[in-house]
Amino acid sequence: MVNSNDNQKELWQTLNNDVIKLIKESKFEKAIFTAERLLKMTEETFPGNSKHLYIANHILAQAYLSGKKYEPAEIFFDRALEFSRQVFGEDSIETARTLSNFARLYIKTEKYDDAKVLLLQAINIYKKHGQQAHWDMALAFRNLAKVYTAEGKFDQAEQLFKQAVMLTVKIKGKDHPNSFSMLEDLGNFYKMNNKYYQAEAIYQKLLKLAESKWGPEHSQLGRILNNLATVYKIQEKYSEAEETYLRALTIAEMNYGMEHPNVVNTLDNLSALYEIQNRYTEAEPLCRRAKVILEKNYPPNHPRVTKVKHRLENIHKHNNTSEKQRNL
Repeated sequence: MVNSNDNQKELWQTLNNDVIKLIKESKFEKAIFTAERLLKMTEETFPGNSKHLYIANHILAQAYLSGKKYEPAEIFFDRALEFSRQVFGEDSIETARTLSNFARLYIKTEKYDDAKVLLLQAINIYKKHGQQAHWDMALAFRNLAKVYTAEGKFDQAEQLFKQAVMLTVKIKGKDHPNSFSMLEDLGNFYKMNNKYYQAEAIYQKLLKLAESKWGPEHSQLGRILNNLATVYKIQEKYSEAEETYLRALTIAEMNYGMEHPNVVNTLDNLSALYEIQNRYTEAEPLCRRAKVILEKNYPPNHPRVTKVKHRLENIHKHNNTSEKQRNL
């Protein structure tokens, strides 16, 4: 016969799993509601169980962080850190993970000095645990790289991004989604810092990996193709950029439909490419199509709608488009 204590433990675990699932699904309001329920249950049912209290506070903090509710997130990260030190010790992996997640909050709120302090503490702890903590170390390296990037310390950031990639590939393998994500972060770092040759090489590598893993028409390829095409465009490799944007557009249309908002980014990018080459006749229908899609999905005063209207107006001027044609 199952006793009530076992039932409570089972319900507690179910709620905990539900929060994790809801965060992964980006259902943040539901995640917060469920995490608050989990903490309340923990405080009422397991008041002396510091391990349960640590988990409940930590996951609630992460739910708040995911939902961009930063003030309560800070309160519960602080509580989780205190419980972690009590239960697992100052130098435990659990404490280091809590420090790392706490640092993510400070990165989001641009408190980079605070984030750096926590991440360096976490990394020092991970080093004591060797291979057991390599994946956690890779995540901490990536987050610290983001801090250094924000501070303009690009050489230090680059080395940390590289270390994060190396560790992740070593642990997970080069075809693992986590390795893919880490490598993409490095490519984005290079693109942002005008290292276009390096960015191009990484995006080409990512494209081959994605094609091998998911096939040539998978939606995951769209973002990589757009980034690669943008790097081509900046380097004035216009032919390569056009070909790559067109492929990205075809993939987006196949996966999402002709009138889905996810198609708009590539329409914008391709029309902008035509604009800088003074190919306004080709840019106009793309920009017009983007405007129609956005107007169906966003209110009239939304920034995306306003932006596309301004761009289309500029194209009309260059094309000498008549008022009648504009309203078609």
